[in-house]
Amino acid sequence: MKKFCYSITALFIILFLATPLFAAKITIMHVNDSHMNLLPGGSRDVQLQAHVGGIAKMASVVGAQKMADPNTLFFHSGDISIGDLFYCKYFAVPELKILGQLGCNGLELGNHEFDLGTDALLQVLTIGMAASKFPVLCSNCGLGDPAVKNLEQYISKDTIYNIGGIKIGVFGLITEDTKLISNPGKVEIQDIMSAINDEINSLKTRNCDVIILISHLGEIYDRIVAGTPYLNLILGGHDHFLYQPTAITRTDGSKCYITQAGAFYQYVNKIVLDVTGTSVTLDETNSMMIELDANVPQEPTIKATLDAMITDIESTYGPVYTQKIADVPDTLIETSKDLDKVGFHDTQVANLVADAFKAWGKTDIALTACGSTSHDLFKGPIVAADIYRMMGYGFNTVNALGFRMVKFNLKGSSFLAGLQFGLSNMFFSDDFLIQCSGMKYTYKFYRDLYNIKNNFGLLENVTINGLPIDTSKYYSVTSNEGLIPFMQLLKMDYQITMPPSDTTEFMVVSGFCQALQNVTSKVEGRVECPSVVGVKENITPSVSLNNNVFPFPCTDKVSVSFNLPESGNYTFKIYDSKANLITSAPSEYIDAGSFTKTIDTRLLPAGLYIYSMSDGNQRILGRILVSR
Repeated sequence: MKKFCYSITALFIILFLATPLFAAKITIMHVNDSHMNLLPGGSRDVQLQAHVGGIAKMASVVGAQKMADPNTLFFHSGDISIGDLFYCKYFAVPELKILGQLGCNGLELGNHEFDLGTDALLQVLTIGMAASKFPVLCSNCGLGDPAVKNLEQYISKDTIYNIGGIKIGVFGLITEDTKLISNPGKVEIQDIMSAINDEINSLKTRNCDVIILISHLGEIYDRIVAGTPYLNLILGGHDHFLYQPTAITRTDGSKCYITQAGAFYQYVNKIVLDVTGTSVTLDETNSMMIELDANVPQEPTIKATLDAMITDIESTYGPVYTQKIADVPDTLIETSKDLDKVGFHDTQVANLVADAFKAWGKTDIALTACGSTSHDLFKGPIVAADIYRMMGYGFNTVNALGFRMVKFNLKGSSFLAGLQFGLSNMFFSDDFLIQCSGMKYTYKFYRDLYNIKNNFGLLENVTINGLPIDTSKYYSVTSNEGLIPFMQLLKMDYQITMPPSDTTEFMVVSGFCQALQNVTSKVEGRVECPSVVGVKENITPSVSLNNNVFPFPCTDKVSVSFNLPESGNYTFKIYDSKANLITSAPSEYIDAGSFTKTIDTRLLPAGLYIYSMSDGNQRILGRILVSR
C-alpha cells in the first residue's frame, strides 16, 4: 500500500486536534472493536453512499494528530476480526497494514481474533505485519504450548514508551470468556487478576511513571480492575460502549480512568493526560471524543484502495455494495439495554433475524442470540452488505459468508437449560441471551449488592406458540450453526434434521428483507423481565474477585478455586437460584491464599446454583451451573 498522503485542511487540525505540547502531557488516540468495518456506515443516500465512520476517516484524524505531535500514542483495544464482507475476502490483513502504516503503538487481541483458530491468526499476523510490525499485546495469553509457540514472535505481554522523559508502561488483557465464545486452542487464557497484578508489579519494577491497560474485558471488569493500585488509564473494548474517560477513585484517593470509543471506526477517542511527579490526571479541556461524521474527510489513498477492494469483493459475491435490496422506514435497533431492569428485552434486529429464520425453516421456533448480531439496520435504502454487517459475526469454510443455516429437534427440558445458561451470564455479556420467534420467555433478575460478579437472571415462564413449554416434547428449530457448540457444551438433547450446507444466515435474512421491500420490526415482549429482586443474606462482606469454577457447566462434580484474603474458620454453603439454602458444610479452618474445593453435584438437579464461602465478616460468592 502506498505511503499515506495526509491531505487534511489546516482548519480541521486546529479545531479538532491541536494540543499544547508540554513535557508533562501525554496524548493518546484510541479506537476499539472495528471488526473490519473499513467503509463508512450509517444511513445511505440515494447514491447508496454512507457517511459515518470508516478507516479512511480514522486515518485522516490519527494521521493529522501524529503529524501535529509525533509523540502521540495510538492504541486499538481489539476485535479487528469478523464482522464485514471485507473480512470474508481478505481476513484482517488490510486493517493490520493500515494500522501499521499509521504507527499503531499497540493492539490488544480481542476474542474474535481467535475465531478461526491459532493457525489462521498466525498467518494473518505474518502477512498483515510483514511491512510494518507493531506491538500486539496480551498479558493473560499463555503461549507455552509448542503448538502456539510461533505466536510469541508477534504477541507480547507489555511494551514501554519514553515520551519526554516519562516512561509509559502498556499491557493488554483479553476476556476470559474467549475460552467459551471463541477458539483459542492451545493458547491458555489466564486469570485476569493474577495477570494484572503481575504486570503492574513488573512495570513498576521497570520504573514506569504511567501505566496503561489496553483492555478487551468489557466495562464491568474494567471497573473492577480499575481498583488496582498504580493503574492510571484503561482503554476499553469488547462492549462497543461509547463514553469519555470516567474516573474511578480508589480507597487511597488515587484515580484510574476508564473509557471506550464505541465501535466500527465511528469515533476516535483523544485522551490527554497531565503527568506531574506521581500524579496522573485527565486534561478534560483537550480530551475529546471525535465523531467521524460526514464533515471528516476520508484519507484519499486509503479510500482509493478500499474502492478497488469493493470491485474485487463484488466480483466474488455480486453487487453487495452497489445494488439496493430494500428500504428501511425507521432505523432498527440491535441492542437491548439495561437487561437488569424491568421491561421488554427482545430487539428489533433480533426479531427480524428470528422471523426470517422461521419463515425460511418452517419450524416451530427460530433462535438466534444477542451475540450473533452486531449493527443497527439504518433508515433509508439498504444494500446486501448492510445485512451482513448487521449479523456478521460468523464464518464458514465453504463460502465464507457467515454462519450456515441448520435445523434440529430440541427437547423442551434442554430449551430451559439453554435459556438459563444465557441468563446466568447476562449481567456481564448479552452474547448468550437467546432471542426468538415462535417463543416467549420471562425471567426474574437477581441483583447482588455485595458482589458485582453475581448478578444474573432466573428463568420463570416459557411459552411456545402460545402454549406452556412441554419439557418432554421435542420442538423443531431453525437457527445457525453457531449454536451447535453450545448445545454440545450444555449436553442438550437434540437431533440435527438439516445439517449445514451452503445456505447462510446472511442469504436467508437478505432474501427475507428483499421480499419485504419495506423492512420493519418491533419489540413485542418475546423476552421480558417483569421483576428484579436482591439477595436475602444481610452481610456486608469484603469480596475476593479471583475465584474460578471449573467446569462451567458441570455434570458430576465441580472444582471451585478461591484466593482467601485471610486465614480463618470458613463455612461453605450452596443455594438454589431462588436463594434457598440447599446444603451447608461444617465450618473448617483454612489458611489464607489459594484453596480449591471439589463438590459432588450428582444429586443436584440441572439448574443454576449460588455458592458462598464466608467467615462471618467476608464472603465470596459464585455460580455453579449443573447440566444433565
